[in-house]
Amino acid sequence: MKTICATVLALVFSLAVGANSQSRNISVSGRAVDDKGAPIRDVLATLYSEPCKDCIDNVFPANRSFDEGFFIVDSSGKAGDRFMLYLSEIVPAGYWSPLGGPPFRELAHLPALRGIPLTLTRKRSRIDLGEVKIRIRFGKVNFVIPASWKRLSPEPKILSLRLQDRKGVVIYDAELPATTATTKSENVKLGLTAGEWKVQFSLKDSNQRLVSPMKSITVRPGSCVTVPLDRRTKPEPCGN
Repeated sequence: MKTICATVLALVFSLAVGANSQSRNISVSGRAVDDKGAPIRDVLATLYSEPCKDCIDNVFPANRSFDEGFFIVDSSGKAGDRFMLYLSEIVPAGYWSPLGGPPFRELAHLPALRGIPLTLTRKRSRIDLGEVKIRIRFGKVNFVIPASWKRLSPEPKILSLRLQDRKGVVIYDAELPATTATTKSENVKLGLTAGEWKVQFSLKDSNQRLVSPMKSITVRPGSCVTVPLDRRTKPEPCGN
């Protein structure tokens, strides 16, 4: 009798463990809005989870919000799995962002880029966040390349970018992709998230290194400013 009871208990325990370890769906929804509660369309909702150890490709589900700001994104996992939801505007067309994309591991010190933590539980697989204020919003900045840089060589030269946040933490310090801009471009078009930034460009010519003045810029959502690199002038609104 004891043997039968022990067998039954072991079977029940095994079934319970199996139920907890089974993959389940998680569905996260909400409505993307600005600081005034107005809906924002085309916000990218990305549901990030730590990749499995043996996975070759790590693809994270993402969807864009509709006209009314409504978004929904689905994934799967086991009870207890943790997810991070990132809600971000799309980088403006024709502009390049040095900030990369989710999960923004090296930018977690910036509150706007930390994401929303979520946990999949046995009783909570559908999560509606209601109205969510979008913190990852972009503005456009056009840095005008000095004419003297364009005359340095008949061939285009690669530009380097140094980007710092308002506290002086270096966010990006490397060459720009050639497809973004070179010395033969009219300007460097960067998409930066709202906030205060410090930007500096440089290039190598023969044995010398040319460096622009450090530019301090305040970016607002949906804004567009023009910044000459060869003059110590304040940013001006973009021309029509």
